[in-house]
Amino acid sequence: MGGIAIRAAVERSGVDPAEVDDVILGCAMPQGTCSLNPGRLAALAAGLPVSVSGMTMDRQCSSGLMSIATAAKQIVHDGMQVIVGAGMEQISLVQNQYQNTAVNGGRLECPQHQLASNAGRLASSLILASRTR
Repeated sequence: MGGIAIRAAVERSGVDPAEVDDVILGCAMPQGTCSLNPGRLAALAAGLPVSVSGMTMDRQCSSGLMSIATAAKQIVHDGMQVIVGAGMEQISLVQNQYQNTAVNGGRLECPQHQLASNAGRLASSLILASRTR
């Protein structure tokens, strides 16, 4: 859905998609069903050229606001011309009784007490992956 919104916003603005410098989407807990970088994926789904960068900002309750503030900063201080800054929440897909992290018998389940443990393992895995590349 983020790609649909970005495509519509770019079309409505009249800006050539190739002129977009960056896409910044705020999304708390960007994992599970929405992948690890929905900002980049939404930019590609919107039909923006692969040369347009995209990132996801996780600031929990203020992800969308921080994305818009960062987009404004990139224009004011970094000299960029066209930025997409928005919020794209998927929190309802991960913050429920099942946490939507593991499949057990065809049903998504993860006990509440495992949330902190899973988050720690995910962070450790990402740090390790970034150091080994």
